[in-house]
Amino acid sequence: MVGLRERKKVELEEKIRSASRDVFLENGYTQTTVEKIAEKAGIGVGSIYNYFPSKADIFLAIMSRELQLEDDDEQQLEHDLVNDVAESVLSILSPFFRTTKMLGRRIWRELLAAAFSTSKASSFLAKGMMKLDYRLIARIEEYLQRQKSAGRFGGSFDPREAAMAVYSCAMGQFMLFVYQDDADFESLEKGTRGQIRFLFEGKVILKNSRENP
Repeated sequence: MVGLRERKKVELEEKIRSASRDVFLENGYTQTTVEKIAEKAGIGVGSIYNYFPSKADIFLAIMSRELQLEDDDEQQLEHDLVNDVAESVLSILSPFFRTTKMLGRRIWRELLAAAFSTSKASSFLAKGMMKLDYRLIARIEEYLQRQKSAGRFGGSFDPREAAMAVYSCAMGQFMLFVYQDDADFESLEKGTRGQIRFLFEGKVILKNSRENP
């Protein structure tokens, strides 16, 4: 049973996360400061640093939650029950689509510029964002490995390479959305969907084919 002190710590962390999300969306990444987050949350700046060492840490924690990268066995089971492999992969990517749309082109441009500048803080942000990407790739790979173990793919199918290919499709469309002014979110989603369906076309062994060789 969680004690009162631990419950209050959890509640305060949630308050910081919620306030931070609002401030990032309102001000963008560059103009957001820990002071603005503290003001929004109605707490002292020092209280925030008790939970998060930096602005980048706060942002990465928010992104991890928005991307739904925490372990979720029930969610994995839902994907496994869907017969359409491409659709299941797209379902795993759906938090990525939602987060891309939520932040929008302006904030993503700020983030990428900040992440790949030369400062130490920027290096930490870039590494943190890449870790999130690797976790997304791992989630896709785990799903595809389970499908291969269930006989949905032939012996030469490599779940790791397929997961990397899925990631490449999504990131290619993402970069077009961020840096091509006339690209809209619907194009990102449609382009990724089409490429992923093409990627798995002819590779999935249908259930009836396994039952009736």
